[in-house]
This record gives sequence, C-alpha cells and structure tokens, in this order.
Amino acid sequence: MWRHDAESKIRIIQIIFIPQEVTATDFISGSYVDWKILSLIFCYGYTYVMCFLMTLQTRRILFFLLLVVFVILAPLMVIYSLGLTIDFNKKTFVETGSIFIKSKTPQTSVFLNGALVKQTSFFSGSALLTGVAPGTYVLRIEKDGYQPWSRIIAVLPALVTELRNTLLVQDRIDIATSSLLELGMLKDATSSPLRTQLTLSTQGVLSERVNRTKLTLASHVHAFGIVNNRIYVIDTTGGLERINPVSGEVETLGNPGLSLASTPIRFFGSPNNDVSLLDASGDLFLYQDGTATFATLSRNVAQPHFDLTGQKILFIKGQEIRMIWLDDNHYQPFQKKWTEEKIIRLSSPIRDALWWYGDSAHIVFRTRDGIFLTELDGRGGRSTVEIYSNPLDPGRNVGVDEILTIPDAPNSIFFRQNKTWHTITL
Repeated sequence: MWRHDAESKIRIIQIIFIPQEVTATDFISGSYVDWKILSLIFCYGYTYVMCFLMTLQTRRILFFLLLVVFVILAPLMVIYSLGLTIDFNKKTFVETGSIFIKSKTPQTSVFLNGALVKQTSFFSGSALLTGVAPGTYVLRIEKDGYQPWSRIIAVLPALVTELRNTLLVQDRIDIATSSLLELGMLKDATSSPLRTQLTLSTQGVLSERVNRTKLTLASHVHAFGIVNNRIYVIDTTGGLERINPVSGEVETLGNPGLSLASTPIRFFGSPNNDVSLLDASGDLFLYQDGTATFATLSRNVAQPHFDLTGQKILFIKGQEIRMIWLDDNHYQPFQKKWTEEKIIRLSSPIRDALWWYGDSAHIVFRTRDGIFLTELDGRGGRSTVEIYSNPLDPGRNVGVDEILTIPDAPNSIFFRQNKTWHTITL
C-alpha cells in the first residue's frame, strides 16, 4: 500500500514539474537536463529513497533521531541568535557583545587577550567578532612588516564595539625626496593666485591689481585673508566682511569681538565654507556660514586646522594638542557638538600639529625629537608612533623644519629639512 502511494506521489511530481514525455528513468539517468528543475533533484531523490530503499522501521528510527537532534539544537540556535552564551561558572545565560574592526591594512591577525581569533578581510580590511562575553579585553592587531597595534576595549551586552580607523605603521617607513609632482601639489596647497594680486597699504586700503590696473576693494582694513576663493576682511572696528572677487560685492558678516593688534589676524577655511579666525591674543573664533553666526571656540591657541569634512578642528594649546567637534559625531566614540578633547600632552613644545588625511582620524605632530602619529579615538588609550626621528642633536633647534599634509596626497606626510622636501608614505 505504501509503495503504491509513493509511486503515485512521484508521478504527481513528474506531471507537475517534468514534461510528460520525460520518464522518471530519463530524469534519473541524466538523459534529460533542465536547469529549471534542478532544484527538485533533492526532493525527488529523498522521496525515492524514503519510499523504495528504506523499510518502515528504518524510516521511523531516522525520524525520531532527527526529531531528537532538532529538539536539542533548536533552543541552542535560538539562544545564539539572541546573542546569548552560557556562563558555566555562574550557571546562567549571559548576553554577549561583538567587536567590529576596520583596518587600512588588509589581512591582519586579530588577537583577543593573546589568543588569535580572526583575520581581517583581504578586500575591506574588516572583521567582526561575535559572541564575545561582556568584559574588558586586550585587543591586538598584527601583521608581518608592521608595528603591532593594541588597545584595551570594553565589550558591553547586546552592543557592537566599533574600531573603524585602526592603522598599522610599517616597520620600515618609506622616505624619499619629494618628486616634482608632489612639490607642485604642495605649492598649490599653500598658495593662492588671488593672494599675489592683493595688497594692503599702511593706510588700510585693500587693492587688487588686474591687468596693471589697481582697483580698491575696501578701506579701513585691519587684516584680510583668502578662504575658498573669497576674500575676508577685518575692518579697523573688528567687523568681518566678505568680498566676492568676481563681482566685487561686499557682505557684512558681523563683529566677533576680535582682539586687534599689530600681529595679523589669521584666517582658516573649512570645506563647508565655515571660517575660523585666530586673533593676536590667541583667541579662536568660528564663523558658521550656514547659520551666519559666530562662536568662540577656545583661547590661547595656535595653528587651528579643519578636517576634510569640516566636522572637527584641531589646534595646539600650550603643550597639548586639542580638538573640538563642530558637529555631532554619529560614530563611535559618539560625541556632541562643541565637545573639546585633549588628544595628547607632551613635556616638550609642540611645533606643528596637522590632520593625517588618510582617514582624518589620526594627527601628525612635530617636536624637537621628530615626527609622530597619534590617534583621535582615545578609548582604552591612544597609540602614538614615531614616524621620523631627528638625526641631529635633539637638544638643538635643528632637524625637521616644517611638516605638511594635504588632501591631494592623503597617505603622505611631507617634511622639510633646510630647503629639501621629503615624503613619508604610510
């Protein structure tokens, strides 16, 4: 009876899914092949085996064995999908967390508390560690030819701890004399053709020379700067104006309360058209173009620099490198707008501090001892790496004279010794 019913079921499958002229023998022997029905092979073969090759008792034994396996594994799979693990010491279920790592260097080895747990992807340089019990861990990333990177991290229940900007620095860093192309990029990044056309007289008259003709743009000018191809002017009362160099239109922006002195006011532009102003006393102001408002960022600072997005600005304050978030940071570590962070404090004077544009999450700085790279993310401690050591006596004010980083060469750090520029590629 069962065999007769099985033959009927197989015939029904044939009628529905297989052309009538094709027999079961043709299908099984492979004389008929159609990619549209290949998905039925398993079902067809399973039915054939169950119906013709197994006795009723064998089928019953197999059914109950599979049922037992399902009853055992199903709860474990549900527990795992909910991010739970078993704490055998406490004899209870514990909600687990995860760690997401993204490195610019692919195929790095990831260690957790000294144990190798994974390798980052060849294509994306990322790795996801799941099912990690809550607690504090030492995370270490290694690769042959690179200096190891490590961090103390905290894993929380049902949360992913993200480390998106891990950077491994080579054991032997490539340093070469800057090429003509690189020298051209440095010149373009540090000069403006418009700047050479403008002059400010001792009487405070700002003029532009066009085709040997001198045109007056503004009078009673205390200082001026060029940001994003527009001219910004501070008048003798401390007011800020913006001049369109093409139309000559003058726009009054307001008075931020700058300290006017013989030391010129410096202007720094961001990619979203915001402008920071550093006055003679070291007070740092921000003009926000989108809202047409001013904000006082900090005092007694030097060398402010926006990142590539205009979301944050770094500066030197005494013997510290500090940074302010100019917008909410929606990635870990989350930060609110206007949050000020101390990145690093040194015992020796900081001569330069710049963004490393490879990710805008690392900062390059120079001291009398050489050039260094540090991280923005301070969770679990920042990793600071020496990029270049001064070959001369560090006690003397010699060695590296200047460093530069530019968006057009995001993975490079340029430094000048005497009149020669050199390139470091990370």
